[in-house]
Amino acid sequence: MRDIETTLDDCVRPLRRDPEVALDVRNELAGHLEEHLAEGMSEEEALRRFGDPEEIGAGLLQANFNRLKLRAKIRFAVTVLAVPATIAALFFSINFRFWTAMETIEEDFNFKLEPPVISPLFRKIRPLMAAIGRNTPKLSAEETLIACGDRSRRATPDLSAETNAQYALIELDPDSRIFRANAVLQLFAQPRVDAQWENQQKFMIAEIEKARKFEPENGFYDFLLGGVLLEEALEFPSRNNQSQDSSFRIRNRALLDRAMAIFRIGLEKPYVQSYIREMAAKRDALLKDETEDFASGVERIGRHSQILIPNLMRYRGLGMALPFYGELLLEEGNQADGEFFLNAWKPFLHRIVEDEFCLVGLLVAGSIIDSQSRYARTPIPEERQQELAQAGAPIEKLRSNLQTFREKDDRKRMVLRRAGLLSSLLLAGLPSQIVTYANEEMLEPERKLNYIFANGLMLQIWNVFGCIMLCGYATGMLLSLLRGRTGFLLTFSRRDAFRIGLWGVFVPVGIFFLLMECTPLGGRSTGMNIFNSNAPMRLALEAFAFVFLLPVPFLILWRRACRKRGRELGISKLSPAMWHCNMFIGWVVLLIGFTALIRPGLYFAERCWSARDKSIIHAEFFTGIEDQLTRDTREELLKALPE
Repeated sequence: MRDIETTLDDCVRPLRRDPEVALDVRNELAGHLEEHLAEGMSEEEALRRFGDPEEIGAGLLQANFNRLKLRAKIRFAVTVLAVPATIAALFFSINFRFWTAMETIEEDFNFKLEPPVISPLFRKIRPLMAAIGRNTPKLSAEETLIACGDRSRRATPDLSAETNAQYALIELDPDSRIFRANAVLQLFAQPRVDAQWENQQKFMIAEIEKARKFEPENGFYDFLLGGVLLEEALEFPSRNNQSQDSSFRIRNRALLDRAMAIFRIGLEKPYVQSYIREMAAKRDALLKDETEDFASGVERIGRHSQILIPNLMRYRGLGMALPFYGELLLEEGNQADGEFFLNAWKPFLHRIVEDEFCLVGLLVAGSIIDSQSRYARTPIPEERQQELAQAGAPIEKLRSNLQTFREKDDRKRMVLRRAGLLSSLLLAGLPSQIVTYANEEMLEPERKLNYIFANGLMLQIWNVFGCIMLCGYATGMLLSLLRGRTGFLLTFSRRDAFRIGLWGVFVPVGIFFLLMECTPLGGRSTGMNIFNSNAPMRLALEAFAFVFLLPVPFLILWRRACRKRGRELGISKLSPAMWHCNMFIGWVVLLIGFTALIRPGLYFAERCWSARDKSIIHAEFFTGIEDQLTRDTREELLKALPE
């Protein structure tokens, strides 16, 4: 048998560059020799009839030349492309928009999402990931100025750096009503410096006067100016002061009369418009990227959370002073003007409510209605009491539902359990009327998007885990090479390859997407928020299954195919070098295959649910539910206000 082994080795020596082909051919030749021996031939006779090993080797090389050439190219391609393909799969698996959304939520909503264990690493990689994922449209110099202001401007004695940046918009378009209103509102956001307050106030009044001349038909600037002057003319009572005796103290009567005269002028103007909504819409139109996804919705809310509404404080001050000033004029014998200011809350509220866009503004309108009775020192006529009660009914309804919800059967809590993370945070402080609008159709898309984002993060974790496994097998290959032991890549039959692809890749991925889309099976009927205490544990179990269980069928089938092919080649037990080589390639195939199927699937699902989401992505200001509640309450309030 020794001569037979030597002969077989000599025959396949020309094929030694491809060990698998050499073993395959050697086994086939050994089968022919065994057939001769089985027929009763002696070993010498069998070898003599077998032929010259060198001629056989040359013939085998010629017969398998194309096969060897193709396999050499494949082996070279696998060797060269394995690592780059793995890196590409890892990069492709990362949802950079996920990091953009997380950065916005943490910075603009002050909601810490980073786990304490990986906090330092998270802080380092998050800005880079967010910068790559931020899909900001390319803006011209003019569009950038409109979107952000002129950030190169520095502070001046009269303007802060931020206010000065917004004032550049007036220079860009001096005739724009929107830009001028935006700059004036920015004045109220400047920090008050006591040592310079007198100069700051003079500059503010001068700028409002300019705006009044610029748009003389808009009562908005009259209300702002009247409110600013009123703050200097009156000492307002504490909000907790329940006493109605001398609740206001007059500092400057002439200034008080001037403030209320300007307020009266504002009431007589055709309209009141702050242009806050228009400025937000203009910036949204510029900063709205082509891809509408969850991150873009989060960024929009982040921008809107920075909207300035300092006018509400001045509205509230004017409303509080109306009954005081009206009674003061009546005491002085000025009956006509006194009655006018006692009833001025009606046209005043009509004007400001028509321009309002947020619930806070409507609540300020409600506080103005309350002020008419709270700060009145004389008995209120029954007719006026009825008007106040009628006007305040919608706001009272709003307030009555602004209560904490601790009962287990509270409907609002049950609704919020089905909301997404961001919706639950933004809706938690709203009245319980949200249950009227927060139906499954409104809540489901954002909730699904949250889970899609979570699955995207799991895919990234899975790819990192796969790269760790690759590094382990690569180390094993290197150690085997240093010991002089090399392995080679096994090739599977089409049937085995099909079985691995079907049951090891497509079926597990299909089951994953089925669980992801089937709300009851995948646990997607409840949201990832503070109202679901079991959500973190469920997500942890899902992440464990995703990272450690999803690849199990593939790995089992791959190992079986390796053993089967080894037996076909006459290798009873694969050496460590063989295992490391083939398992390394198996993990490369697994990483690329899973990423190539799961990442596009997540992308497609995200786009589908983003198109349907009316709560976050396609809302006007904050959430679609709050926007609708605001619109309905505003309509109810306008109908309830007396003419």
